[in-house]
Amino acid sequence: MFEIVAANGIDYAATASVGYIQDFLNKINKAKSVDGTSYIHVFAPCPTGWGTPTNSAIDLGKDVVDCGLWYLAEWENGEFILNKNPKEFASVRDYLSSQGRFRHLRDEDIEQIVRERDRKWEIIRKSWRTE
Repeated sequence: MFEIVAANGIDYAATASVGYIQDFLNKINKAKSVDGTSYIHVFAPCPTGWGTPTNSAIDLGKDVVDCGLWYLAEWENGEFILNKNPKEFASVRDYLSSQGRFRHLRDEDIEQIVRERDRKWEIIRKSWRTE
């Protein structure tokens, strides 16, 4: 979604997560200063709907970034910028198994998710600027 929005003439677009609150706040401040349209796509867990403890939202917001299923990035001045580029990813299996909404996933499903994550990150790392 972030890439689609950015490609449609938005002056500033970003992804953020409640797990990385300083990054989120920086992007809010940057969006406020843009003379034009801004968009921030925020990852914010729903513990009730996701089958997790109510105090887990911040941890889930951090874990999804650390396992590579959500990335922190910006679209600014005509280019994509990756704000966090993990050298190694945390376990996708651990992230998914911490939530009741994914209890139906089989090993082969999780392996497919990891392959898709790796494919996406290969594209990102080749074509986006990193901070």
